[in-house]
Amino acid sequence: FPELHIIKQDRIAIELTIIRSYAFRECFNLSSITIPQGVTLLQQNTFDSCRGLKRVILPDTIARLEEGSAGMPRPISYA
Repeated sequence: FPELHIIKQDRIAIELTIIRSYAFRECFNLSSITIPQGVTLLQQNTFDSCRGLKRVILPDTIARLEEGSAGMPRPISYA
C-alpha cells in the first residue's frame, strides 16, 4: 500500500490468513497495527520501510514469521 503512506494507525477489517511480502511497504506514518485473528503467516518484509512503526500486535494464530518479516519493532505483543 505505498500510496497509503499517510496512515498513522490501521485495523485490518477483512478476513485473511496470509499477509504478503511488502504488504505495508513505505507506510511511513503507520505507528501501530493489530493483525487480526486467523492470520497464520507474515511473509518476508511485510513492514519494509515503516519507519514510524512502534507497535505490532499479533494474534495467537500466527504460526510463522518469515525471515525479514520484521521491519517490526521489539517487543511484539500477542493478543
